Amino acid sequence: FRSCLGAMAHVMHWTFPELAIAISMCSQHMSNPGQEHWEYLKHLMDYVHTNKDSERMFVRSGSSARGCWSEGRTYFGYCDADYAGCPDSRRSRTGYCFFLFGNLVANQSKLQHCVTLSTCEAEFLAMVAACVFALWSCQLLRELGIVLPDCFELYSDNQSALMIAHTPVGSRFTKHIDVRLMFLKELC
Repeated sequence: FRSCLGAMAHVMHWTFPELAIAISMCSQHMSNPGQEHWEYLKHLMDYVHTNKDSERMFVRSGSSARGCWSEGRTYFGYCDADYAGCPDSRRSRTGYCFFLFGNLVANQSKLQHCVTLSTCEAEFLAMVAACVFALWSCQLLRELGIVLPDCFELYSDNQSALMIAHTPVGSRFTKHIDVRLMFLKELC
């Protein structure tokens, strides 16, 4: 089980990044895998075998292959959270991806470090994690000589988290996320 999972992690890293969450969930049972975990791993191997000839395409920003959603933006990202998605710990999963000139250059999905009390808080933590990564990557791009006009744009689908990030007045219901809020407001 360990060697198959290790091989799948290697394949995932180089050619199938969409399997990151599935490999992560499967690796949580590495010390004592059951029959259902073997079946899950076999399903992942079948997916890789079926899609081994699929193309991974990178295009220029002016190409029409990506559509109009990337036009006019050089560095942007999307973030989301899965509220209390882990059945064992009830921690939420943060996910974000960033595009440079219309091409996916970074993505990450991992469990949040604490249990959140609401969907809004989970989404807000995802926004903070994405902003931390974006600031680091913008600095890296500057050091590599790639200067972007606007550092980055970040998109989130939770209106409550967006309101908290843009509203200057806190409330007693959002006091527990005050430190993260102050960090994010300094970026806006």
